[in-house]
This record gives sequence, C-alpha cells and structure tokens, in this order.
Amino acid sequence: MSKKLLNLCLAALLSVVSTAAWALSEVNGVYQIGTEDDLKAFAELVNGGKADARAILTADIDKGMDGTMIGRDGLDYQGVFDGNGHTITINLFSDGYQGTALFRNVGVRGLIQNLKVQGTITSDQKLAAGIAVWSSGIIRGCYVDVTVNSSFAGDATHGGIVAVSSRGTVIENCL
Repeated sequence: MSKKLLNLCLAALLSVVSTAAWALSEVNGVYQIGTEDDLKAFAELVNGGKADARAILTADIDKGMDGTMIGRDGLDYQGVFDGNGHTITINLFSDGYQGTALFRNVGVRGLIQNLKVQGTITSDQKLAAGIAVWSSGIIRGCYVDVTVNSSFAGDATHGGIVAVSSRGTVIENCL
C-alpha cells in the first residue's frame, strides 16, 4: 500500500471516529444531552435551522466558557428543552456582542422547563440573562443563580431569567 493511500485511509478513519464521538443521541424524537459537547452540538443543530428540536438533559453540565447560544438572530428556538432537574453551569462573556444568555431567542412555541442555570455572565453590552436574551415563549419550573457583572453604562436591561420578554411570554414557578 502506498504512503499516500495509507494517509487517506487513516484520515478517513479518524474522520469517522471523531464524527461518532460528537454524535448527538436522539431517542423517540428527543435529543439526549449529557455532556458539554452534546449541548454545543444541540445548539449548532438548532442554529443550523432545526428550531423545533426537542431535548432533555441527562446530567449536570458545565458549559465552561463556550459562548454558543441556542437560537440566533432571525431564528427563535421553538422546541421543548427539558432540564429534567439538572444544572447547566455557565461562564459567559458578551465579547462586544449585545445579548448574552444560554438561549438567544425563545419563540412563541418554545418551552424551557425544569432547568437550573448557575454561574457568571460578564458583559460590556446590553441584555444579559440566565436563560434567554429574548423570549415570547414559556419558561416553567426553572431556577437561576447567575451573577451578571456589567460594565455597561446606563440601562443595560439585564434579567435573572429573561432580559427582554415579549407580549405573551409566560414565566411560571421560577426562582
């Protein structure tokens, strides 16, 4: 076997192995999120256009300093995200970008429930919150213990659960 062919075979094998390691598990139409990599893959799935994806946490997750939000400008999260009583720990930075939270936008059909978010957000911009920057959906049974350190002068519109809620937003049984 030539060296070039061997290198191609090794590259293909590594590609398959690395893809399998990053695969997001789906059971009965619900993505199972148990690691930081799963959470990032889910965010990328939603941000890539699958806004109605459903998910459930299967473990506590430390998101570290990964700033990937679920939902993006022009694409609201419209699925059901069940924290299943688990905690996501965040350490987010606005990095000069307005709006910092776990979810960027939660749309009218979006439901976030049974989730605890803890950690820190450091921001030099407007709009920081523990769960969502903007919401017109439902946030139920969630607990947020997030410190927002803001250097923004004036009205920064930060919130514990949501920074900006639209008409129709429901926030119930949250702390």
